[in-house]
Order: sequence, then C-alpha cells, then structure tokens
Amino acid sequence: MPIWIEEVRWASHQDVLQSIRHAVFIIEQGIDPADEWDHRDATCRHFLGYLDNTPVGCARLLDGRTIGRMAVLDSARGQHVGSRLLLACLTAIRATQATAVLGAQISAMPFYALHGFQPDGPIFDDAGIPHRRMTLNTQSPYQICPVKRSPVSLTVQLSGPTTNIPLTFQTETAHWQLRLPAMDAHTESWLTPRLICLAECFQANRTDVIYARGAGTSGLRWLRMLLTGLSSQWPLGWALGLQSLTGLIIISSLWQLDWRRLQQFGDTSVWAGTSLACALLWHLSAGIEPGLNFHLFGTGLMTLMFGFRFMVLGGLLGLGFHVAGGWMNWTEILWPALFILIIPGALTHLCWRASLIWLPPNFFVYSWGVSFAGVSLAIAANSLILTLVLSLSGLFETNYLLHFFLPYSLMQVFPEGLITGMLMTLLVLYQPTWVTTFHDRFYLSHQSPQDAHRRPRKRQTTDQPGGPPDD
Repeated sequence: MPIWIEEVRWASHQDVLQSIRHAVFIIEQGIDPADEWDHRDATCRHFLGYLDNTPVGCARLLDGRTIGRMAVLDSARGQHVGSRLLLACLTAIRATQATAVLGAQISAMPFYALHGFQPDGPIFDDAGIPHRRMTLNTQSPYQICPVKRSPVSLTVQLSGPTTNIPLTFQTETAHWQLRLPAMDAHTESWLTPRLICLAECFQANRTDVIYARGAGTSGLRWLRMLLTGLSSQWPLGWALGLQSLTGLIIISSLWQLDWRRLQQFGDTSVWAGTSLACALLWHLSAGIEPGLNFHLFGTGLMTLMFGFRFMVLGGLLGLGFHVAGGWMNWTEILWPALFILIIPGALTHLCWRASLIWLPPNFFVYSWGVSFAGVSLAIAANSLILTLVLSLSGLFETNYLLHFFLPYSLMQVFPEGLITGMLMTLLVLYQPTWVTTFHDRFYLSHQSPQDAHRRPRKRQTTDQPGGPPDD
C-alpha cells in the first residue's frame, strides 16, 4: 500500500493529529493527558503519515531540530511508516543545517539507532517512561537504515555515496559477528560503535565487527566480501550467476577492444575526459531513503561516442576512481558495473543497431530516434530490470518499490535522453570525429548500414603523392 507524508498545520489538522496520539500515547501507553498536550503544538511543524490515503502516523518538529511525538497506529506498524515520517523530519532539519536531536523511549532506541542516531546523555524519565537523548551523527556520509525484519533476523542497509551493503543479523543468537569489506579508518571508527550499539539494543551479549584487510585476508573471506551486498533471501546460485555474467561481459569487452585507438592522443584525451566527467556525475545523486538513490548515468552518451567496449573500460576506470577515493570498496564494483554500465549501455547499443536496419538513414533519425529515444528506452528498461532484481532479492517489498522506487527511477528517463540527444547533436555537427556511431557515408549519403560501423578517419593533410586523401 502506498505511503506518503504531508506537512500539516495544527489549526487545520488538530483532530486527526490528536486522534493518533491519543490512541498511541494515552490509550496504548497509559500516558496522562496532562503530560501529552502542551502549548507548543500550536507553533510546531507537524507531519502526517498516510497509508493507502488513511492517516496512520504523525510527528512534530520543535525549534527546527527536535523531533518528538512520533506515533504510528498499531495496525500500520511494520510497513515503514515510521521510517518515512522520520526521514521527512530529517529532510526539514537538513534544510536549516541544524543537527537533529530527540528524546527516545528506551524501547524505541533500536529504531532510531538504525537511522543513524547515537545515544547522547543519561537515561531520564518523561511521563513515567524511561527516555534517552539521541543525536543524529553527521560526521560521515554513511547511514544505517532498517530494510527487513523477521522473527529471527534483522537486515539493515549500510549506505554511502556509492556504497550499498545489506547486513543481516541473526537475532536468535546472543553473539553477533560481522565480517565487512575493508574501509578507511574514519569510516570504521564511525561504523563500529553504531553496529555495537545496534546489537546491544537487541540484547546481544557480545558483538565482533571484523574488517577484512591486509595480506592475511583469507580467500574465503574475500569470497564473502564478493558476495556482500546480496540479501540472505537471494539464492546463492543466482548471485554467483549474475556476478559471473557481469565478469564475463567485462572480460569479453576488454579482450575485443581495438587498443590501437588509444595510440591516437585526440581520441584518448576525449575518452578519458568523458569517463572522468561521468564518474564525477555519479556523485550528484538523490534518494528516497538510504539504498535507493538516483543519478544520471552518462552511459548512453559514452556508448554512442566510443562504442560499447570503450564505454565499459571508461566506466570501470570511473568506478576505480571511486575506489581510490574511498567512496566504495573494490568488491562492490560488479553490481554498479552491471546496472550503471552494462545493461543501459548494451540496450543503447541494441537500439542503435536496430535503427540501422529498421529506420531511414538520416540525421534526424540519429539525433532523435537513437540519441534521445534510444537512450530513454534503455534507461527505462534498466529501471524496470533493477526494480525486478531488488524485488526478487527480498531487500525491499515489491509494493514499496512499485509505488516509491520505480516512479522516481522512471523520472530519470527524460532528462537522460534529453541531455544525451542535445550533446550528441552538437558533437555530430561540430566534432564528428569524436562519435563512433555516426558516419556521413551512411546517414548523409544513404549508403549501406555497414558503413556506419566504421569509425571515420581524420582527413590527411600531407602533400605526398598517391591520390586524394581518404575521407
């Protein structure tokens, strides 16, 4: 069922806000009404959570940074309404550049710890219920967010600029041992106490957080690292199959590269510059929650400019740039390579090849039919495939993906297609030698489709005898 959050005014929505808080705090928790209602409600910012168009949760924001009175009706719990309410409050606080704080009931501390809050201060009594102050840590780009909960396990998502690692805890045992990929010292110092705090909130007697590093790392641990990022619900055979397929496509693409093209300085500098620009573009991302982020790819542009194989090589160098910068671990490369490079790039390449056979050979077809429509179709298909994979993996509920991930993901289609179409049109007009997939003899002279597969050579400027220069 769809979930959505609305910021409301106390004057206009007092009745529905009071009804939710009355059911949760006064009836369910037995809080005295005199402790629940205060004069600050009239001046606070209030957020109302809807489940299938029915108000089921609320929260208020005091002084632009203090979150309080978070309540979700019992019938709506376990469906991420609370997470959505909290994220809405954090978005409002982030706009003011303040640090979020709250007074959490001791029983609710695991929920807030999963969203990046850290205990800050002693336990205190509020309305007869033990509370503890918690502060959102903003010193690291990483976040921890709950994804899936069962009676015997808990899955959280460790998310960063380019990192998405699901961690599954077996909560029926009192000893939690986590083996994570190697991370920089700052990330480890930020992450370790939060994972231990999370374990303590779930009554784990002992927690070991082990980071794989150094020459002593065993082959088995590296294999575990390669499989990190898969849900425990995802069959191992499928996991190995997808990663093996990605690796084979990469190896095949690199093996069939025409390396002689890299000897031409002009081609190399343009290709390297475009690869670096796309790698930087991936940092400009937005998301609806940790683990579900969106950004422009640039994959279609690189495929049409340099061909599929050189796009894969340039994209891998871009991912290597992220590894070198500490934004992701090298064991995570295969998954973004599949969904950022290979699938959208291959679909763009197929659209271009289909246009050679089924569409008239002219500049308009290439500019609009291939560069705009073809890339748009590739990005849309990639969004559908990624939604299917996330659903089958069990990381996110299917209804949640269909209502919140897929619609936002499809919003990338038009901008990606429009930008690619505009840039390719300009490149064909002013720098045609940079574009591998456009050839005058096919698109302007209407000759055979095979001509479009040959890269145009630069016009010779020599005065040596031997006939006219080759174009």
